[in-house]
Order: sequence, then C-alpha cells, then structure tokens
Amino acid sequence: MKLKRLLSRRRLWMITAAAGIFAIFYLCFQVFLVKGLGSYHGRGVISLKRPITSKVTNKDTIRSVDLGLKIRGVLPSNNHLYVKESRNKFACLHSQQLVPYQFLNDNYCDCEDGSDEPGTSACSHHNQRFYCDYQLADAGAIWVHSSAVDDGICDCCDGSDEVAGTPISFAMPLSEAEQERLGRYQTPCKNYCDKLLRDKLLDKRMRERGLVLKQEYIEEGKEYAGGLLYGSKGEFFKLTNLCFDHKHGHFVYKVCPFISVDQLTSTHGKLSLGNSAFLQKDRKIGKWVLKMYGGSATGCNTMTGRMSQIIFECGLEDAVLSVVEDEKCVYMFRLSTPAAC
Repeated sequence: MKLKRLLSRRRLWMITAAAGIFAIFYLCFQVFLVKGLGSYHGRGVISLKRPITSKVTNKDTIRSVDLGLKIRGVLPSNNHLYVKESRNKFACLHSQQLVPYQFLNDNYCDCEDGSDEPGTSACSHHNQRFYCDYQLADAGAIWVHSSAVDDGICDCCDGSDEVAGTPISFAMPLSEAEQERLGRYQTPCKNYCDKLLRDKLLDKRMRERGLVLKQEYIEEGKEYAGGLLYGSKGEFFKLTNLCFDHKHGHFVYKVCPFISVDQLTSTHGKLSLGNSAFLQKDRKIGKWVLKMYGGSATGCNTMTGRMSQIIFECGLEDAVLSVVEDEKCVYMFRLSTPAAC
C-alpha cells in the first residue's frame, strides 16, 4: 500500500514538473514570436501596433516645431506636417491620433493611416510613398513605394531609400557591369543623380525637337483631326503607309501600324499577330496604344486569337524599339515616332 502511494506521488510530481517545463518553453516561444514580428519589416508585412488612446482636440493646436528638421521619406515641402504638438506628440495626418513624437519612423504602425512611418516599409500595406532626398526643382516629386525601402535595391538615385549596409535578401548580388546594363543598382548604393539629370535634359531636348517634327505628321493627317481613328489631330495617319521589320531572337516581326502585324520564321512561315486596329489613349501611362486584334488562334487558349499592342513613344524617328510576349498570344511592341511627342 505504501509502495502504491509512493509511486502515485512520484508520478504526480513528474506530471507537474513536465507541465511546468512546457509552460516555460511556451512562454519563451511567445515572447520570441512577438519580438520577431515587431522587428520584421519586409514587404507587405503588417507591423505590431501600440494601443493609442488619445485623439487631437482643439487644445492641441499649439505647435512647437524645428522647421529645419528633416524627416526621412518626407517631401521637404511637407515637413511642416511632421511637427511636435505641445505635449511632444505627433498628430497622424488623416486619423488624427496623437502618438509620442519618438514613435516616428520606428518601424511600427502607430497611426491607423500609417503616416507615422514615412521612412520605413512598416506601413507599406497603406500604399505609403517614400520621397527620395534628391528632388528636381522643375519636375514632379521623385518617390518610390514604401515597400521598396531598405530592401537592398537602390531605387532613389541618391540611395536615400537604403540605410547603409542593408543586405540583399532576395537576389544574388550582381556585378557592377550587370547593374549598369539592367539599370538596377544594389547596395551599397552609389549616387547616380547626375546621370539621371543628364538623361532628363537629353529627353527634354529630344521632345522639343520631336514636337517640331510632329507638325509634319499633323499636316499629313489633318483630314482625320477631331476623331480618334488616328489620334486627336490625325497625327498617327502617316504611320499607315509605313512597315517596320524588327528581329528578336529567332523571329522577325513585320509591323505595319493600323494594317497588320506578323511574325516571320524560316520554318513556319508567316503567323498573323493581328490585323484589326483600335487606337486609344491609355490614361495610366499617358501614351497612345494601338491594339491589333484578329491574329492566328493556333496554339492559343482563346478563341479571339493573337493580339498585338503597340505603345507609341516620343522619338525622333519611326522605329520599333522592342517586343515582348509576357502573356501567351499577346505581344507588346514599343514604337518610337515624332507623332507621339
């Protein structure tokens, strides 16, 4: 009897000890998980939020601000929005919450609108913008999506979107020659703003010259002005008399705008990529796009057949610049012409 009691007590002690050890491990795991989530700021990950209890009231309108303060990721003209309230607080731009000023750019989304994180990727789910330090006085604001901040890729020409030493977490390092060829630069960032400025100046001069050349295209298509068949001023009509051969890989593409687009091979002959035209202005990219429907349906998953989209870009001469088939049986062409200037 005594032996049974002894065994029961020992078994109870072992069960209690095991439960205690499990509880300790579980508690440690939860602490580690919370810390990990709070510190991680990858693309699309929502950071932890601190509880916010206060809102802006009329009593909070007195502000003390250092106008020379530079907040990372904020457009200089918007610096006045990131000021200290009288109680050392920051007023969220849209939700009007009050958070401690030291919470700015600390990698936590304290504001419901994410406005307290203009210089990190913590609130990228709010479609936040990160404004580069380098800005051109006579041009639109230069910005990148906040999800691109501190990801190892130098999106801003001055590298201000990358903290020094940010590792590349999703791609193999590229050589300098490869980065130059692709126009994509990895950390450590180098300042290539001078090159960007030169390119913009060259582009501006090219467009000015292109506008002069465009008058010839407008003159030739003036009877179609006012309609959309060949552009608002008939400027694309001249292209109906032109065809372009463009070699890409094993294929040669014959592009005759508004007439037909064909793919030529030595083994399969001619394959139609569209022969029915429809021109429209794409508001998203601000360019005219010519869609050519009714191509061959062989090997396609759709009954409508192959289709070509020709994006007209400002250039000093008429030429096909590139072609890609990102989607099966849909071909994207870039064509330069003074008519698009």
